[in-house]
Formats: sequence, structure tokens, C-alpha cells
Amino acid sequence: MKNKKFYSVISVVATFIIFQFIFVFSAVAQDSNEMKPELSVAGIELGNRKSAENFLKEGYSPRVENDGRVSYYFYNKWATQVMRLSAPSIEDKYFITEIEVFRIGRSYQERHFHTEEIKYFSTESGVFIGFKQSAGYLIAGIKNAGATNEIKPKTLIKIQGEPTEKVETDKKYETLSYSFPNVKLNDEEESVNYEAEYEFYKDKLKRFKLTFASNKEKLAKK
Repeated sequence: MKNKKFYSVISVVATFIIFQFIFVFSAVAQDSNEMKPELSVAGIELGNRKSAENFLKEGYSPRVENDGRVSYYFYNKWATQVMRLSAPSIEDKYFITEIEVFRIGRSYQERHFHTEEIKYFSTESGVFIGFKQSAGYLIAGIKNAGATNEIKPKTLIKIQGEPTEKVETDKKYETLSYSFPNVKLNDEEESVNYEAEYEFYKDKLKRFKLTFASNKEKLAKK
């Protein structure tokens, strides 16, 4: 009986060491990469009409906003978060210029499309809202063992690098902002100014937004 318990302890420790090694190796590999703007969520890429059309061609109809822009709203599988896509007009409804994802509570009762096959609206680098049960957590019960299963400010900085701006309020809210000038998009001839914003509450990601504006639009606003 003692031998069984001994081997069980060894198994848990070995599993923990293996997943910690994988986690450290992944972090080092990530740090060695050049920091790039995140352009896509759930396979939908900013400024790439084809990627949006592939996702939206199933008959999803946009909502026309007061300013003439159009938006699409989606719940994830468990209706715990919402993804909003924005395009400049109904005529160019697949040219997505802004993607926003935010966490919701039970009181949120808006009418949106339901994407039952998507559990998390994740970016291409794996940023998501919520908690995932990693392999290490499932096997050994060790939280954050071997995989990123919750995005915190420190986690985001490991992935995206130091933010352009960091704002903290009353030790509960924290916003990390990133700006990348002269970013090339798939369907945009000229480079654009890209911005991303990630909002945290009590160290947990609750909202993020990816957007861009052309240099012409920036000048027009001035």
C-alpha cells in the first residue's frame, strides 16, 4: 500500500516537473520572437475580407449603427463572453476594422448570434478571456502547470511585450495598451496605425479590443 502511495507521489511530481519545463521552454521561445500586433480573433483578421467572409457567410446579418457602420455580435458556447466585429458600411461588410471581446454576467440579455462551437474567442497568440483547464491541471490538479490557462497582466506582457501605456486605478482595474504604427494589412494598400487595449479586473482579463485606422483617417481627425 505504501509503495502505491510512493509511486503516486512520484508520478505527480514528475508530471509537475515536465509541464514546468514545457512552460519555461515556451516562455523563452516566445520572448525570442519579435513582438507583433495581434490581428485576428477566432480566425477573423483585421483588414482581411476573405477571413471575415469565411466566418460570416453562414447567413449572419450585420446590425447597422447610428454612424453608418455595421456590427456583428456573437456569444461563445457558454454565453459567458461576447465578440463584436465592426465594418465601415453595409457595402463593405466583410472589411473588419475593429474586434472587441468582453466578459458578461447573467444579467446581460442582449440578442446576439450564438457560436456553439467556439468556447473562447482567442487571438492568434492565444490571448483569451476566462479559464482553461490545462493538461497539468487535469492530471495533477496544479493550476497553471505547463500551459497558460488564465490571462493576467504578467501573462500578456510575456506574450506581447511591454505595453505602450499602462493605467492602474484603485488596485483593481488595470489597462494595458499597445500601439504599432505602419502595420500592413491584407486588403489595405497603405500601412495603418494599429491599437490594442486589454482591460483587467482583479488581475483577470475582462475585455480586449483590436482596431486600426489608416493614416488618412488620423489626419482627417486632426
